[in-house]
Amino acid sequence: MVDRSNKESRKQVYQSVQERVKNGASIAIYPEGGVPDSSVMLDRFKNGAFSMSLTHGLPIVPIINYDCKKRINWDFYHGGPGVLRYKIMPTIKAGTYSKNELEKFREDVRALFIEELTNEPVMNSRG
Repeated sequence: MVDRSNKESRKQVYQSVQERVKNGASIAIYPEGGVPDSSVMLDRFKNGAFSMSLTHGLPIVPIINYDCKKRINWDFYHGGPGVLRYKIMPTIKAGTYSKNELEKFREDVRALFIEELTNEPVMNSRG
């Protein structure tokens, strides 16, 4: 977990992730970096995951979670247990973007998420 309001926390988490990556671990990063208001389909993405990918030559595997807005307890009358559908999107290979394309990389992946969430598959009656 990172406290985005604390520069030292951000630095410490970034260094910790770098160390784990160097040791061969896979990591999961939620690029929104927080929980936006329930009216926001997808908040803007932070640079961390994309910067890490470019710096270390790591592929990114986008995973779409469709039902977070239905399951997260936004207030007393919303959220709860149930099916959380997801889709693993095609891997974005290392080297697809150069280091000076960080913003384009981030925004292209976000656009992929928005397109997928906009065309989200219909749930069956058990969901």
